Amino acid sequence: MYTARRYFERFVGKFLTFDVDDLKQALEDLYLSFAEETHNIAQIRGYVSHKDIMKVIKEQNRKWNALRKVFIKELGCTILPRNYFINRF
Repeated sequence: MYTARRYFERFVGKFLTFDVDDLKQALEDLYLSFAEETHNIAQIRGYVSHKDIMKVIKEQNRKWNALRKVFIKELGCTILPRNYFINRF
């Protein structure tokens, strides 16, 4: 499991571009990484009900928003939309 800071360190290089297609791909790669981690957390915890899985999704969305703040703190801006992770579900 990654912290928001580790996600930043892992993905920041992909976001340092002016190419729109590269930025879209970086956002999609980050989202998919979060989704995979969500799946793994739910599996490890043995969650199968919708209610329990939503708990993990909400946790991951809080981490997404924390990551967004790391981007703002470190780079002065972000293209990560607030609540993007949960809104894609």
